Amino acid sequence: MTAIETQEMQPGNHGRRGMMLLPIVLAAVVYFFSTTHRGVIDYDEGYYAQAAKGMAESGDWVTPYVNGVRFLEKPPLLYWLTAASFKVCGINEFALRLPTALAVIALVWVVMLIARRVADARTAFVAGLCTAFSAGTYLFTRETLHDIWLVLFVALAMYAFIDWYLDPRHPRCAALLFYAATAGAVMCKSLIGVVFPLGIVVVFFLLSRERPGWRTLHVLPGIDGALALARSRAEQRFSPFFLCGRAVPALFRKARTTRPLVPSTSNILGAHPRLAVSLDGISAGCDRRESPIG
Repeated sequence: MTAIETQEMQPGNHGRRGMMLLPIVLAAVVYFFSTTHRGVIDYDEGYYAQAAKGMAESGDWVTPYVNGVRFLEKPPLLYWLTAASFKVCGINEFALRLPTALAVIALVWVVMLIARRVADARTAFVAGLCTAFSAGTYLFTRETLHDIWLVLFVALAMYAFIDWYLDPRHPRCAALLFYAATAGAVMCKSLIGVVFPLGIVVVFFLLSRERPGWRTLHVLPGIDGALALARSRAEQRFSPFFLCGRAVPALFRKARTTRPLVPSTSNILGAHPRLAVSLDGISAGCDRRESPIG
């Protein structure tokens, strides 16, 4: 019997469960009601909304389009989730930001699981509140962006690694969850989804000077499962673009350019040379600051 199971059987068990649920409930209340009815004013969110809107309306879930042009700037997971939300809730701001709110709630839950695994329920309670109501979480989830999903999958990968490491049996299911979460991170923001979880694990083993057994890592089934998740029908079109045109150069590109505070037609076309976005779309999405999904 694990320490968590023993703790659940002790008196006061229901109080601990309520304490674990409170941050999730509070996060749901805040994010469901505060990130929905605002207009779309950022051109990145406008691009992502248009790509998802096109998927929902056309039924083409393979290649996203914006103003009739293939939009391959990011992997497709966010577009799939947003398009599915449009299908269920209709095309509106609430449906646009519903996946982001759900991602925040899931992130709070995963962080609490990590804290309870390494500490106790009270620590998990504090960790959940800090995650839900930190300035970074709140400000960077006011719009529909890929970042919160990347953070969620990286956190899930870390939970799987901690569970695998602390269990003397090094269970296969925990290792496979780590690889699956890494694949999910790749589907959010390409190769950076591999760099973060694997980099953290490698640095941990270097600092601790531990050498895990090859069999306990379950590498071959994990890689097979991760590739099966990441190399979907859509990724067959995305992968060459990301590896050759975006992902690899982005890892080595020097950050010498600054992003303009006020986007203009020349700024957008210069920053995204592969996007031949129409002038009407630029004007509607950036200059007039109108919602592109209305």
